[in-house]
Amino acid sequence: MNARAQVSLELMLLVMAMLLYLQTSTLPMVQLSSKAVQDVGSVGKARLAFDAVHDSIAWVGHSTGESRRTLEVFLPAQTRLSCDAGQASLSFAVSLDPSLERVPACAQDQDNDDFQCSHSKAFGPGFKLGCRTRAWQGPGWKTVSIEKVSGVVTVE
Repeated sequence: MNARAQVSLELMLLVMAMLLYLQTSTLPMVQLSSKAVQDVGSVGKARLAFDAVHDSIAWVGHSTGESRRTLEVFLPAQTRLSCDAGQASLSFAVSLDPSLERVPACAQDQDNDDFQCSHSKAFGPGFKLGCRTRAWQGPGWKTVSIEKVSGVVTVE
């Protein structure tokens, strides 16, 4: 192999390596943990379903009244979370305290069924995200999904 071909090959490999690095470094680094699913309400049971394709987590539960479900997740700061549950009235809160002291962090839209949350603080791994459902009447199964819309990884 002559010198020109050697340089050409090395440049091509370098460009390929740079493209691969750029592609992998811009992927959203979101990790969801299903180990700490916990129903802290007095009614209903909760289980966690994880959809790897859509990066979403969902509570599926049977309830006849208000219930609170929390789970440990790892999300980057400035992450928009949406919760759409049809006719239910939902509220989000985040907590860095094991006692689950709740801090409201959402705005409700006019349809009363979708909440957009934006967090500007850098959360560490294992903070608790709570979703409380209200005004859902009658027995049956209900799915509440929280989906990652956009975020910046700035975990300290």
